[in-house]
Amino acid sequence: MSTFRPLWAWLFAALLAPSPLCAGPLSLKDLLETAKSNNPALTQAKAEAQAMVERLRQQAAMSNPDLNLSGGIKQTPQGDGSIASVGVRQKLPFWGPQAGWRKLADIEVTASVLRLREAEAELARAILEVAGEHVLAKHLWQNALDRQRRLAPMKVLLNTQTFASPQQRIDQAVVETRLLNLEAEQATLLADVSATAKVLGALAGVDAEKLELKWDFSDLRLVASGTLTGLDETLAQNPAIALAKLEADGSLAERDIASRSGRAEPGVSLSYGREDAGGVEQNVLLGLELPLPFSGQNRHGMSAADRRREAALALQAALKQRVTAQWGALEERRKGLVTAAAVHDAKAVQRLEGQVVDAELQLKRGQIALLSYLELEDQLVRTRDIMDNNSLKMVKLLADIQALAGGTSVPAALSR
Repeated sequence: MSTFRPLWAWLFAALLAPSPLCAGPLSLKDLLETAKSNNPALTQAKAEAQAMVERLRQQAAMSNPDLNLSGGIKQTPQGDGSIASVGVRQKLPFWGPQAGWRKLADIEVTASVLRLREAEAELARAILEVAGEHVLAKHLWQNALDRQRRLAPMKVLLNTQTFASPQQRIDQAVVETRLLNLEAEQATLLADVSATAKVLGALAGVDAEKLELKWDFSDLRLVASGTLTGLDETLAQNPAIALAKLEADGSLAERDIASRSGRAEPGVSLSYGREDAGGVEQNVLLGLELPLPFSGQNRHGMSAADRRREAALALQAALKQRVTAQWGALEERRKGLVTAAAVHDAKAVQRLEGQVVDAELQLKRGQIALLSYLELEDQLVRTRDIMDNNSLKMVKLLADIQALAGGTSVPAALSR
């Protein structure tokens, strides 16, 4: 079965654990490794998997021997005396269900590794997505702050005009409104920075107040050319599909167990007896036990195992269809983002930034109108917003495709 956990489930588990101090800036790789060590949800998954394996191995163990002790008094015409015996009996699992239990335990060992990898992949996906949101919010907050600093002198300049014309009064209102909007935008963006830091701190088990990522926003813009893991590789590595296959294999072991569970186990016995009534007599006996009926089958258990195999194979086919559809949708989105990145390349933005700087100088010289400058600056902001949001979409896309393939590390496109 899949162990997918929504983000709130990871947060709930993480909040139950103490948050150690964050010793210096963390890279994305550091953040993921710290999360794997500190997140209690992964510790829980490991413990539950080990417990299941131990229970199955106990089922496969040979039964303990039986020790029989007896004693009493024996009366004979030759005289009275005592009688005593001691014996050991051991059942032999030659054709019992133990082999099936051992196979089931081996399957569960493999399944526990897959479940843990699936859990780690979902945790990595959550961290990468929130890290992208954190970096974006921090970058947008800095942009809003820079815009506020550029507009503040213009407000002062406009307010110094004693006899303002109607156009100048409109300019004053526009600048004042823009500054108020930027102040409100900064407040919400700063809250986003703090909120995403707290989420990252909870997921990774670090102090959110001291969390600092070494991943800056220039790195985020580089990922627009990212490529996806191939479909065949994704299908081969998807943990849920692999778990469904293991479940089908496990049903075969369960059928074997059911087919053997009705068979009586043979046994061997060794006993020693001594009596001294009318003379000392000792005997040693070696026995072989073959209970009747000799064989039997749990037909209902076998039928249930067959149905479980059918269900597991159907689940495997359904998961392959789902993963194929998800991969196809992610590939289409990737193509769209790559096309958008080619339209809004870095050089085009640099040219637009240079034009805004020139327009600011022209505005101070009175060569252009304020509204013309603000319109040009708006175009720059909108272009940056499109690029930034597309970069974040690509980060989430790379995180999704990596989780789909069971990846637990930082995608190569985000490691540059």
